[in-house]
Amino acid sequence: MKVITFPANLKDIREHAFDISGFEEIIFEEGSQLQVIGDNAFGNSKKLNVVTIPPAVKELWEMAFVWSGLEQVIFEGGSELEKIGSGAFAYNRNLTTINIPLRVKIGGSNF
Repeated sequence: MKVITFPANLKDIREHAFDISGFEEIIFEEGSQLQVIGDNAFGNSKKLNVVTIPPAVKELWEMAFVWSGLEQVIFEGGSELEKIGSGAFAYNRNLTTINIPLRVKIGGSNF
């Protein structure tokens, strides 16, 4: 099983950082300061089924999780999320559960 753990002091994940990575699990350390998940950061992660987004994340850029295996997206309580870019979760054919905080602006189509 391919697992990646991100340290609490990480502020952003850049574009295409883990595109086609094969990760099955993504863990953000408690107290995560992550604020931005970039374009296609985890695109094509076909084995990634569930992701829990830390509360400090303010932006998910375009196609952040495009063509992944996501079934469930969880935004932790107290989420500061402000924006979800166009196609952030596009083509996740098994996505059945996502709890988007109310104040979020969603861009474009192909959610």
